[in-house]
Amino acid sequence: MMSTKEVPGLNDRALVSVDEMLRCSAELGVKRGSVVGARILDAGNESLGGLHAGVLIAQMAMANLGKVSLLPNPDPTQLGPVVAVNVTHPVAACVICQHDGWLIEDEESDYKARGSGPFRAAYGKEELYDIFGFRERTGVAVGVIETNTTPPKQLVHQLSIMCSVEQHHLALICVNPSSLAGSVLTASRTVEWALMKLHSMNFNIKRIVSAYGVCPLGAVGGGMIRSVANAYDQLIYNSQVTLYATGDDETLASVITQLPSNTSSMFGQRSESLLSIDSSTAQTLDPALRSPAKICIQNIETGNMHVQNN
Repeated sequence: MMSTKEVPGLNDRALVSVDEMLRCSAELGVKRGSVVGARILDAGNESLGGLHAGVLIAQMAMANLGKVSLLPNPDPTQLGPVVAVNVTHPVAACVICQHDGWLIEDEESDYKARGSGPFRAAYGKEELYDIFGFRERTGVAVGVIETNTTPPKQLVHQLSIMCSVEQHHLALICVNPSSLAGSVLTASRTVEWALMKLHSMNFNIKRIVSAYGVCPLGAVGGGMIRSVANAYDQLIYNSQVTLYATGDDETLASVITQLPSNTSSMFGQRSESLLSIDSSTAQTLDPALRSPAKICIQNIETGNMHVQNN
């Protein structure tokens, strides 16, 4: 079992980006606020939520264990940028932190949203923490909530209790998925999608020691569902991931054939027709579809490369 000793202070690492965003909120197009003492950064609801804010939020969601960049699209027919992700500790960065595995709910207000970021490690109730460890006792908790509204006071208070921190030591970044920042955040999930797909296949993802992913930025506007669907379509049909692995080649050769998104029976359909209109839209997709379009696994011990694409 892994422990936080390998990459200590996940929430403390993310706090660096929170402080930067607070200092540069006007330049980044984010709005500073507070709910029951917790720091709130709004990106895309009551503010623009710009591209650079999206880059910082995407890195924050990975506890700054990944580098996110906006690069020119290598396809000359596509003029928009691509979101590139370079990760050195992929399990900690993408599975333990970035994965939006926490469904945050408040029954009184009927509020629902997906939570990602290192505050998941402070909460530590998801099954992934039984498998990989990384539960964190920390003095600060940093979370990313994909939402079009600020969470209510009673929920923010409850989140601080669940993360075992004082309310003024909780920082929440509320990102509208239909904003530019939200589009960057979604496009940055290339490696995470690949790792979660591998994990669902009972592959030991601790063998993945580094990773790189690239995904075109989806078009925003037209409402939450359309924006999320555009971002998902880019992940499903146009993203590319390279995973750097150790161990035997036989297992890698076997799993690579099952990894790309075209292994799903839903492949070929547009995400907008598949998503339900609630806060947990991602969960309505076939899990097999939540995977990059093109994947390469390079064995850094043998030098062999295993490639599969749509």
